[in-house]
Amino acid sequence: CRQLHAFLYALDLHRKGYPTRIIVEGMATRMLAALERAPLRLQKAVSDAKDAGLIAGVCLQACSGCGDTANPSVVEAIKARGVSFLNDLENHAGIEPFVREGYEVIAV
Repeated sequence: CRQLHAFLYALDLHRKGYPTRIIVEGMATRMLAALERAPLRLQKAVSDAKDAGLIAGVCLQACSGCGDTANPSVVEAIKARGVSFLNDLENHAGIEPFVREGYEVIAV
């Protein structure tokens, strides 16, 4: 439910003219890797967000559950979806580039 809402909120803001980007973090990285097993409504929201260019990337470190190394199967599945990885903050997705560009950070 949390993942669906994050994508729905981003799509709503985008449609209303707000510049919007999504960083996929935490356990949501596994959802993205196994998207074909997610509920259809979530699959559609992710697809719509990807088509709209809203997905900035996936936290590389989160692909391992924040362990020492990324989970190769999750990483490969996300690569196959054509989504990039963010790792500019000690292998985590940094938010400073987005703040510098004027984005307001909202965690869902």
